[in-house]
Amino acid sequence: MTAKNRRKVSVSKLFQSVIHCGLIAAGAVSGRFRMAEIRFYVDLFGGQLLLGSSKEPVAIQSVQIMRILEGLTADGMAQIEKVKSHTYYRLLPNGYLYLLENLVATDHRLPIEDTLFINYFIDSYREVILKLSGDLTPAQAKRLEEITQPGSMIERQLAILDTIIAKLRHRQQDYLKILTFLSDTKSSRMTFAEKIERLPLGPSIPQTFNRSLREALLGLPEAIREREVTTGFHKRHQQFYKPYISSLIEERRVLAVCIGKEELIE
Repeated sequence: MTAKNRRKVSVSKLFQSVIHCGLIAAGAVSGRFRMAEIRFYVDLFGGQLLLGSSKEPVAIQSVQIMRILEGLTADGMAQIEKVKSHTYYRLLPNGYLYLLENLVATDHRLPIEDTLFINYFIDSYREVILKLSGDLTPAQAKRLEEITQPGSMIERQLAILDTIIAKLRHRQQDYLKILTFLSDTKSSRMTFAEKIERLPLGPSIPQTFNRSLREALLGLPEAIREREVTTGFHKRHQQFYKPYISSLIEERRVLAVCIGKEELIE
C-alpha cells in the first residue's frame, strides 16, 4: 500500500505521544535536527507502538508534526532555524520537560503497550535527556530527574492496577455470594420476585439509574427479570469478571517483571 493510500489521522493523544517522543529523541541525541530526523523517529516509534492497533498502515503526517513544533516555538520551548535552503529545529530545555511531563502524566490505567513503550523510551534516552538539565531552574531539573526515574511509569501503573484488581475482587466476592444463594435448594422454591427480594447484594454491586440493582430488577418485565436471575449473574461472573481479573493479574506480573519486582498474586 502506497503512502498516498494510507489512512490519514488527526493528532490523537496516542499519535501526539509518538510525535513528542520523536522530537525528544531527535533533539536529545543530535541537538538541532531536521524534519528527516524527526520522521525517522516518528516512523520508528509509530511502527513499534501502533503495530497492533490497526489492520492497515497508519501514517502520521509531517503537517501534524509541524503544528506541534510551531506551537512549541510560539510558547518559547523550541526554535526554528533557517540555514540556506535547510530548516533546522531545536528543542529548548523547558521544551523537553514539557513534552516529558505530557508523556508520563496520567492517573488512569494505560494499555500495557503504552506503559511498556514509555518505560522503554525513557530508559533508552534518559542519559542524554538529563545532560540538558543544566539550563533548567533547580526546581525544573529536579522535576526532570523525577519523571525520568527508571521504572517510575511502571510503578504508577502497578499502583493503579492494584486498586482496580482490589475493586474487582470485592465485586467478584459479592457475585459469589449471589451465585451461592441462587444455587441453594431453598431459593429454588422461591418465585423470581422473592429471589430478587432476598438477593445478598453487597456494596460492590453497582446501582443502575440511581437505584439499587434490586429495585431496578423488580421494576423490569418478568422475562428480563427471569433471565437476569437465571443466567445474567452467572455469565457476568464466569465470562467477564473472572477472566478480566486474571488478565489484569497477568498484566501486573508482566509489568512488575520489567522492573524486577515480580510478586505472586493469587
